[in-house]
Amino acid sequence: MTVPHYNFVVNPQLPQVSDFFSEIDRRLALGPTILSVDIETRRGQIDCIGIAISRLDALCIPFFSRKGANYWSEDDEFRVVSALRRVLTHPNARVVGQNFAYDVQYIYRQWRILPTLALDTMLAHHVCWPGTDKDLATLSSLYSEYHTFWKHESQEADEREDDLGRWGYNCRDCVVTFEIAEVLAGLVIKEGLATQCIFQHRMWWLSLATMIRGVRTDAATKKTLSGELLLEITARESWIRDILGHDLNLRSPKQLQTLFYEDLRLPPIKVRTAKGTRVSTNEEALLQLAQIQPLTRPLIRRILEVRSLGVFRSTFVESKLDVDKRIRCSYNVGGTDTFRFSSSQNAFGSGMNLQNIPKGNEDADLDELTLVLPNIRKLFLPDAGMELFDMDLSSADLRIVVWESDEPELKRMLAEGLDPYTEVAREFYNDRTISKHDSRRQLFKSFCHGTNYLGTPRGLAKRLGLSVAQAERTQHWYFERFPRIKRWQDDLKARVNSDRFVRNQFGYRRYFFDRIEGTIYNRAAAWIPQSTVGLLINHIWDRIDRELPGCEILLQVHDSLVGQYPAPRSAFYRRRLLELSHLEIPYSDPLTIPTGIKVSTKSWGDVADVKEMQ
Repeated sequence: MTVPHYNFVVNPQLPQVSDFFSEIDRRLALGPTILSVDIETRRGQIDCIGIAISRLDALCIPFFSRKGANYWSEDDEFRVVSALRRVLTHPNARVVGQNFAYDVQYIYRQWRILPTLALDTMLAHHVCWPGTDKDLATLSSLYSEYHTFWKHESQEADEREDDLGRWGYNCRDCVVTFEIAEVLAGLVIKEGLATQCIFQHRMWWLSLATMIRGVRTDAATKKTLSGELLLEITARESWIRDILGHDLNLRSPKQLQTLFYEDLRLPPIKVRTAKGTRVSTNEEALLQLAQIQPLTRPLIRRILEVRSLGVFRSTFVESKLDVDKRIRCSYNVGGTDTFRFSSSQNAFGSGMNLQNIPKGNEDADLDELTLVLPNIRKLFLPDAGMELFDMDLSSADLRIVVWESDEPELKRMLAEGLDPYTEVAREFYNDRTISKHDSRRQLFKSFCHGTNYLGTPRGLAKRLGLSVAQAERTQHWYFERFPRIKRWQDDLKARVNSDRFVRNQFGYRRYFFDRIEGTIYNRAAAWIPQSTVGLLINHIWDRIDRELPGCEILLQVHDSLVGQYPAPRSAFYRRRLLELSHLEIPYSDPLTIPTGIKVSTKSWGDVADVKEMQ
């Protein structure tokens, strides 16, 4: 295979940059033009930016040398950035990038430029083959005519303080991305996934707007709560030290193992790992020890409380705010194989995963032994003059399973507004007094959910504290009562065996390239409802953005949306949000999943049903 003859400009002077941009301007004047863009960052700044105009031709524009010196004079850097703004936002520019959400966070914050992204190679590959690796090196190995691994070159250049090597690496990223983008643009059409790819890029733009907007936070309460949690942690650590007569590092598994398995001589609790079994002091192990030796319960309780309080404080309360005191995250539209977003700190190391903010339990009816944990959502505030809303889908995963299996009895219950888990528990136990809060209903919900996703009697028994015989009898009863659930599962297994993929009603596919063994069938069964619900909430978001000006989405939390709108027109916005959320999933018997909405002008943690507020 012929080695490409790359044409990289890596140490440019201003005339070379001007000539390169003049060529881009010429192409843009003629029509749509692909520009492959990639940045390298250092110390929170854009170190250099590369642009490729073909599979071979690229320019790297540096801004710093390895020694930290500015590459351009102030006037020349202004000219360069102005030219970047001109070409990257041109109507005919078709910007492509790899995991471009990272790059654009820097480009927007540093220069206030929003490039006209046309295709993110990571997203396009993810639409075609969800669940597979999607880093640039992997994509190059799949789609490039000539592939050699080059990703080590960046670190090696840094170690040598080699500017030219780093800038050449930046150009290589650009031309590889250019080629991959050309291949993927054709592949999504060939695979019949063009509509899905366009929608995922639409969500890229919507999530970017949310990432840029951020959420107002109560910084004063955040600081106070951090101090209160620290006092609670310190008090428990002091109690543990007084009881034991010596210090104990609760973050040290070795010290905890010494305490419980050597000093107290309790039987070791072992867990399975990829390398075999090992002695454990995780939460499950400590709870087992508390059952074995009741005298250890007060000690174990306080150890677990210190862990819980520490997680709340470090992960949620102590999360770093951005420079404007708002909290932000980085959403990854291609983060999961189910097309649900993943979330993490933003590109600058502030914020956190905003899809996992706990409600706490401070408002619940608790017994005296249960640790009270604060509602972290109360730290998230609406902007001035706005009302927050939290809108979620009702029993979404269950409804998808019911429609996939076309199970008439469960459809009837849902149509009548009944809770299927309560009704099924009442039938099984022959007790019409069972309510939604009954422990038997909660147990049956977990059992039904696990059974729907092909859980085995042995696995369900272990997880739910049942005997295997109980689980077998219950599952047999469940399948006799709802036979189409079992038929759907059998059909799904047959499809996986024959086609190696499953499909949801939005036309997305999940392929399985591994051997048909282990949890493959469970993953296939769970993927259909989870992906359908994740895509549905995003279609609702898209519709709100298009049809409800003034409404701002602040957070996407898997199957719910958190946002705000002008408080003086709250009645109008509440009504329209519910109307716009009624989207049909295109089954032969179309499914519309009901939504609920809670609102507050105070905080996310204070949202309540409208009726409760009156």
